Amino acid sequence: MKNPRFISRIYVRFSDHPALFVLGFFVIALHVVWFTIPSWWPKQQTNFYSVTLTEPITKAKTSVFRPFNPNFISDYKGYLLGMKPQELDRLFQFRSKGLFVQSAKEFQQITGISDVLLTKLSPYFKFPIWKTRAKKTFFNTTKFDQKATKVIFRKDINQATITELEAVRGIGPVLAQRIIQFRDQLGGFFELDQLLDVWGIKPEVYQEALRHFTIQKPLHTVKINLNQADVKSLRQFPYFNSFLAREIIKKRTQVENLTITDLTEINSFPVEKIKYIALYLEF
Repeated sequence: MKNPRFISRIYVRFSDHPALFVLGFFVIALHVVWFTIPSWWPKQQTNFYSVTLTEPITKAKTSVFRPFNPNFISDYKGYLLGMKPQELDRLFQFRSKGLFVQSAKEFQQITGISDVLLTKLSPYFKFPIWKTRAKKTFFNTTKFDQKATKVIFRKDINQATITELEAVRGIGPVLAQRIIQFRDQLGGFFELDQLLDVWGIKPEVYQEALRHFTIQKPLHTVKINLNQADVKSLRQFPYFNSFLAREIIKKRTQVENLTITDLTEINSFPVEKIKYIALYLEF
């Protein structure tokens, strides 16, 4: 039988010294935290930084797989698509003669890409409408529809005048002038999607512009050497501003030779537009 006096004594001691109970609880809690944190903290840190560093490049690669005209593939775009340098050289040599690829099969014959890569890329090939329809009307000249021909023929956006731009529903004098100015600052458009980067272009106006314009000839423009250009040259590029130009110069002092991947590490860099920006740069 337990001694009531002993129990009473213990009760009195704990009631007289509640700090002992709090201290004991704190020691136990500290041991639990100490042996729990190391099991997940390093892993969480590693995952966070790996995602942060690779996310911009991943976005850049996934953004390539949208409908595009294979006649205007750049070195950087070809790299993202998985093409080898020699395959790109064959395409560039073919295009230097003023010739255009007309089909996915012809693209493979010219470049020499594998069947696997062709199967992967061909669903995204987008050839000009006027080229594919021209073949159909060639053998049926007896049923010539002049009205339909006007719809098929589209002007090269890089040669369009203000008057021709104003002919598009939704484009007035101010917006037409803004498009011309943006085009001149770039040196020309590589893709029609770049019209969406002009301030004031609404989606419905862009869709209407697609019915009137195309890109018929590959663009040859003076590229910006990112490892030599000064702040003034960089900030004049429409996709950059003064702040980003200074950040690029700052980044250039931190690496030996600036690359497109280094640009994606700049916080304010517009990663979502990298596939267009890369076409105007050289390293």
